[in-house]
Amino acid sequence: MRITSAVSAIALSIVLSACSTSQELAIDPLSGLYKVVARTNSVKATNFYLNGTQIPLEGCGRFACTASGGFQGSLTTPVNILLNLEHETDAEIGGVEIVTASSPEDWALFGGWMTHSAFFVHRAVGRNDVELVYAQSLGRLHREGSAVLPVEGSASYHGAMVGSNIKTSDPYTGKSTMTASFGQTPTIDIHFTGIMNLRTGDAHDDISYVGASISERKGIWASNSDGGYVNGEFMGAANEEVAGVFEHGELIGAFGAKRAE
Repeated sequence: MRITSAVSAIALSIVLSACSTSQELAIDPLSGLYKVVARTNSVKATNFYLNGTQIPLEGCGRFACTASGGFQGSLTTPVNILLNLEHETDAEIGGVEIVTASSPEDWALFGGWMTHSAFFVHRAVGRNDVELVYAQSLGRLHREGSAVLPVEGSASYHGAMVGSNIKTSDPYTGKSTMTASFGQTPTIDIHFTGIMNLRTGDAHDDISYVGASISERKGIWASNSDGGYVNGEFMGAANEEVAGVFEHGELIGAFGAKRAE
């Protein structure tokens, strides 16, 4: 019963309004994130984790993702957190700025945004030190006209990943590099390297998803036998970005990358 109460309390704390004022829209440097959110029509999330216990993801719509027990991650969640908490640029990785928002209880939001997409990990602290963590990506899908996937050739993408340990809530950063191979059966190789625990300074093993499938609707998916997976999408009018989420053992995270010119 106490767990149920904690779940309800945290769920209510992260269901955020989809409204923004004109004054908020003028804030810099968050104006870039506002532009992404204003155009977003696809949101993804990992499973939610309450003190290390999985709260299964039920599904994602155009504006939010919902997990069992009433948990909801809105596309406006990162905007509201960055507006209400102190935040700073933590690093630049793969050409993407990583921003951290902190609360009195430690980090609350960790991630970054590009021109067409954004990616974050979230941490909410409830009563009795109950912690909820999950990862999220969002962006603008284009499926027609110039956004059709190439029928041949390849493309490389470079960017960053962010993550959190589901049990300790330790935050992580690293590089994301990807190579998409187009054709009759398109695939993409995704690699997260240089992963570091920002609390301890310890390195994490590299994570790879080789041969992830690319659907006709530009979705990216790969899974493995231990329950880990990567779930992403091509973003932008000319498929110039990739963003998504992943789970790997006790690490969950989100990533974004820009196409190399």
